[in-house]
Amino acid sequence: MTGRGYGWDQQRIDREIEKFVADGKAVDTVRPYMNAVANGGVTEAQAIELMRAHAHKAGCLGCTVIEDTDLPSDRYFRNAWEWSD
Repeated sequence: MTGRGYGWDQQRIDREIEKFVADGKAVDTVRPYMNAVANGGVTEAQAIELMRAHAHKAGCLGCTVIEDTDLPSDRYFRNAWEWSD
């Protein structure tokens, strides 16, 4: 996203958007995300915000961006991790 993007044409972008919308994602969060993936040119902060909005699930009360170095290196119980703030 921060680089040149994949260089997709509008038809490809629209197809990718349709896939996510068919899965229940809102077009208003998918479109900016897919445009950034296709064309790049966004800042790192913008890319993080687009990814956060894109990954946000229904019923989720909030999102927190953390550094990958803060994650446990042992992935054995990965699916059992819980966030307690």
